[in-house]
Amino acid sequence: MIALKSIMVFFLVLVLSMGSMAQERRIKSKIYSCPTDSTYQIKIIREDIFETDYVALYVPEGIELEKQDKKVGFKIFWYSYTDEGRFSLVVNPRQIYLRTGHDNPNPNYLFWLYSITPETYSKLSELSKDTNFINEAYTSETSKYKSYWLKNAISDSASTNDHYYIAYQNLKTIIDKFNSNLDDDNKIKLPNYQDFLKINRFQMVYSAQDLIVSPIIKKEKSKED
Repeated sequence: MIALKSIMVFFLVLVLSMGSMAQERRIKSKIYSCPTDSTYQIKIIREDIFETDYVALYVPEGIELEKQDKKVGFKIFWYSYTDEGRFSLVVNPRQIYLRTGHDNPNPNYLFWLYSITPETYSKLSELSKDTNFINEAYTSETSKYKSYWLKNAISDSASTNDHYYIAYQNLKTIIDKFNSNLDDDNKIKLPNYQDFLKINRFQMVYSAQDLIVSPIIKKEKSKED
């Protein structure tokens, strides 16, 4: 009898494990893994990601195992108390995108994406020296991105009803500053606030641990829903 029970338990565990593995494969098939740019060796998000059927995207942002003496991009952060984290505008020679970041299990999301050229990036990187605009922040030695805090960013709070509007205003401040250093043909086109709200925020995954602490169930609906 004991042997029979042991066999039954074994098969039950096996069935559950197979079901878990199948579910993991289904989840992974819905996660877009960003390719590596051959020139800059950074992950690049596809331009039409918001129109795809993927539920999330995997995009480790230049965190390497070894020290990175040369940075290939930069990030501008500001705090969001409502989101219990921060918004980050990530800038590299191929694209600009707005995302959230957390030092807790809360999920991270991509809000907006815009493609640029290396020439445009060169112009934008010049503004990193403007201390009236941004302040230098701690940057990990293993990161390919330099970090800055947005100076005089509009702050939200737990009582703020529309923290997305505040996030948009901070984003607009940065883009206006960027455009001041670009000619008309290369200015960055930021959608107006109403169109910004229509973009379906897209969950971002940085590691397998993210799937454990922030399970991906379905694609996020519009922020207007």
